[in-house]
Amino acid sequence: MKRNYHIVYVDPFISATKISAYISSKTNFETVAVGHLFMSKITANSGLDSQIKAGKIPYYSVFEEVILEEIKKTEKGLIIPDYPRFLDSLSDLDKFIPKLRENDLLLSSILYIQNSDIQKTIDESARLRQKNILPGTIENAIKGQLMQSEIIKLVSSKYKVNYLKSNTLIEVPEETKLQIDQYLHVNQDNSQPQ
Repeated sequence: MKRNYHIVYVDPFISATKISAYISSKTNFETVAVGHLFMSKITANSGLDSQIKAGKIPYYSVFEEVILEEIKKTEKGLIIPDYPRFLDSLSDLDKFIPKLRENDLLLSSILYIQNSDIQKTIDESARLRQKNILPGTIENAIKGQLMQSEIIKLVSSKYKVNYLKSNTLIEVPEETKLQIDQYLHVNQDNSQPQ
């Protein structure tokens, strides 16, 4: 049975979990808990962790493995958050999409949630964790956002990327919900799975 899936990319200090949960509530697609599954795999295999840290195994190969294992456990469509920003190059995605297609999963969309207020979301994170903002946090977040933006620019040269904005870590803002709703409505009957 063929199913569709969405890939969700987010900037630093934007909650992929909350964005994915909102999309799921509108589509009945199931979110793959990539971060949890990835960490469970690493914890269960200390040798894997050391190989990744040594650069012998790329993060993306483990990301792929986690997804390919997980898709066998459900018959629903999927939401795949790219957490924690595994994608390093367009070629990774070019290899990943055909592997999913071999498993009867068709790309419905790629969503990129941009952080429109990094300072605000970092402040929210500090309050939630009840910790002070560490030196360099803002600079590192901006650097991470720029890197993410460059990778997404490469992705958008080959695949349609839907750009959305969010300015909070705590919830999905109403403006972002409207953007998602509009996107899902427009594409509900006109999706062109790849």
